[in-house]
Amino acid sequence: MAFEYLKRAIQDGIRFSVGSSSDYCKSVDLEDFSCFEKTNLPQRGSIRGFEFKDYYPQVFSVIRHLYGISDISYLLSLAGESSLNFFGSEGKSGAFFFISQDKRFIGKTLKLSETTLLKSIILSYYNHLRRYPNTLISRYYGMHRIQKKGEATKRHFFIMSNVLYTENTIFEKYDLKGSSQGRRLKKKHIKDGSTFKDLDFIDRRSKIYLPEAKRKMFMDQLKIDTEFLSKLKLLDYSVFLGIHVRREAAKSLSTITRPLSPFISLSESVRRFRGQRAFRQACSELIERKKESDEHFEAEREGRSPIVLGISPSSSSSSSSLLQVQVKPNRDQEGLDSLAGSADTFKGSIFERDFGGMESGPIPGRPDQREIYYLGVIDLLTGWCSRKKLETVFKRIVYDKEGISATDPNSYAQRMIKFIDDIIEVSD
Repeated sequence: MAFEYLKRAIQDGIRFSVGSSSDYCKSVDLEDFSCFEKTNLPQRGSIRGFEFKDYYPQVFSVIRHLYGISDISYLLSLAGESSLNFFGSEGKSGAFFFISQDKRFIGKTLKLSETTLLKSIILSYYNHLRRYPNTLISRYYGMHRIQKKGEATKRHFFIMSNVLYTENTIFEKYDLKGSSQGRRLKKKHIKDGSTFKDLDFIDRRSKIYLPEAKRKMFMDQLKIDTEFLSKLKLLDYSVFLGIHVRREAAKSLSTITRPLSPFISLSESVRRFRGQRAFRQACSELIERKKESDEHFEAEREGRSPIVLGISPSSSSSSSSLLQVQVKPNRDQEGLDSLAGSADTFKGSIFERDFGGMESGPIPGRPDQREIYYLGVIDLLTGWCSRKKLETVFKRIVYDKEGISATDPNSYAQRMIKFIDDIIEVSD
């Protein structure tokens, strides 16, 4: 019953969020990074009314459109009937996950510390996505709060991209931190679909295989991203890896399962949810209002008219300076122009162009196969706080200091880069 209430509350809240920001503006001001909208949504059936708070609606709207997500497709994925599937149970933190029916978006409830941290980095995070739209870092598409009427408990949650958004079967999944202490999945927890860890990866396969050009682009971007996270004093994030094995590698790409495109048209979104009459009626007004806006946005994306996803013309010079990218690549890094992109010409991540991921080079001993790698940096919201510092001191006494996950942000980033660099083998 608790999940059913939260499902309905989340869906009703997202409908409000998208509906209230449907007049899409392609720019942000500094004020947008401290803005929120709050409303009381009434009881619906057995679902008690609740207060819904929408954080930084304009900022997240711009991010969604940067990645080709129209308001309608976002609404239909998350707020259609029976479109949220919960997985994972509530633990000590009270956190749980949910996924949209089309597997395009994942949601997670947040602890207060995580909410506070995301608020503190939202401006830097936005700048990083605009400067490096090919970033491997999780894309957050919304942050919200639900409070049931008559109760003090407040639940925060965010919506983010799903690294494994694909129609392909994922045969192996790994959560990689670059450490060794506690980084093997216990046998009693192994089941179909389990996500394995660093030592499991070394035991089971030890390598992934990429052509040299892809390997360089990936490692360059990962270095940029981990440098950015290090400067924000974040740690405990992971490189999430999903692997699909594609047999009969000699076949044309066009004959294999079609990847899911992040740029889904309005008509395709409506077609997917054609049978949900009640929901379609509920959002029909929004659809009509958005048709012209989305068509205009797609025209701009294709270069038929100029667009700037940045500071509005009315912003002051001081505001503009604060919205400049705050983390730049090292000067000795070459060939990064292809990673730093312009928001108005971005057409999808270069790391998602092979069946939604990256296709491997030849696999040693398996000439008739290729692998597709789905990669992203997840679990960003742990800061270098007093608790983490004490944890580091304690674990360094008990365990090998090189193998523990808890360490300072700079060391964490460097160790992550070394581990990932070691496990990617050039294969052309």
